[in-house]
Amino acid sequence: MTHAVVNTVGASLAELLAEANINASQTLVVGFSGGIDSTVLLYAAHQFAQQTGYPLTACYVNHGLSPNAGQWQQHCLKLCQQLAIPFTPLTVQVATGKQVSTEAAAREARYAALTAFCRDHDGVLLLGQHQDDQLETVLLQLKRGAGPQGLSGMPACYVRGTTTILRPMLSVSRREVEQCASDLSLPYIHDESNFDEQYDRNFLRHRVLPLLTARWPALASTVSRSASLCAEQTALLEKEASQRLNAVMLDTHRLSVTKLSEFSAPWQRAIVRQWFMLHSHNMPSQRQLQEILDMLNAQQDAAPKVTLGNVSLRRFREALYWVPGEERVATLEEQTLPINQPVWLAALDLTITVTDNFAKPGNWTLQPVTLSYRITPAHTGHSKPLKQWFKQWGVPPWGRNPVAIVYREEQAMACVYPNNLLVLAGIPDEVVIKRV
Repeated sequence: MTHAVVNTVGASLAELLAEANINASQTLVVGFSGGIDSTVLLYAAHQFAQQTGYPLTACYVNHGLSPNAGQWQQHCLKLCQQLAIPFTPLTVQVATGKQVSTEAAAREARYAALTAFCRDHDGVLLLGQHQDDQLETVLLQLKRGAGPQGLSGMPACYVRGTTTILRPMLSVSRREVEQCASDLSLPYIHDESNFDEQYDRNFLRHRVLPLLTARWPALASTVSRSASLCAEQTALLEKEASQRLNAVMLDTHRLSVTKLSEFSAPWQRAIVRQWFMLHSHNMPSQRQLQEILDMLNAQQDAAPKVTLGNVSLRRFREALYWVPGEERVATLEEQTLPINQPVWLAALDLTITVTDNFAKPGNWTLQPVTLSYRITPAHTGHSKPLKQWFKQWGVPPWGRNPVAIVYREEQAMACVYPNNLLVLAGIPDEVVIKRV
């Protein structure tokens, strides 16, 4: 049986697939919770797939947060069996605690599981958010003080990692979704968490929006139009900011302080945000962004740092550095190095191999040293402490430890430090030491 809403969703899906250049060999993966929205989406996608030949499958994400999750999973399985749609349940662990937003943690776990499935099955993810969900999103972003990007709401088509995500129901209202489910007698579940008003979205949905839409019935439609206009302007800004980022970027992990300082403060903020987008990282808050830009005026001998989750931004000399990974104190231990075998040095994020072509190969060892240890690099002709060499070479302070010397018998052959290997002077022709 066809329906106006089903036809609308199908037409929108066709446009989005064409926009994303998705061909019929790729699988349409419906994020299926069993609720009314994803049930209507599943039915519409099923009709679309039958007409176009796209493979279709459904995934249910079991968060384990509700005692009814097992029953909901069985409901989803049964409906998919009735429609002859392949079904896969995905189980995730959701972080909980006083300092954790369960809602945000569940959303992140859900997206991670669904996009991983799509990546493994050459899939395109379909989600069932509709026009009223868009209204809620924009109002929540407005409450948080978001700029044009946040007020753009949820995009109908975007890429997360390597997975294309489509929302073909954004032009359909909640009332239309409910009418469609009623007209087609579609079975769906009621998630009790959707009525818990401790969550901001539910508070908006049940307390605030009924008042607003009673006064302005077309509010969801007009706000959706505003979100589209914000998205259009944001796309133009991001394109320009990307060009300016390229002008100040020394490499993906370094920005030129001198060049970035030439731009006005608003453009500096836009460029740094674009840098975060390049690294697919959550945007900094306004306070964090200002702390980052304050580093542009730091003294040469200062070592400012701003930490945001699993990354820190640092200033060293005339560059801002993007330093990924949690900060930790890595340690090295003395060890024997085999000949002609790669050796992974986890503390240095480095793999090295040594080749000894002497008639009688020597004993090779790796020995940790301090920054006061003196070395003579190749082609320098003189020695001085590692600390002075590192300063001369422009190695950032956080990239200097741990450090070790590679010895053949009693002769120092190379210096190794985080992700780097330096061959020393006087190394014999019969010896090769290199990074792998």
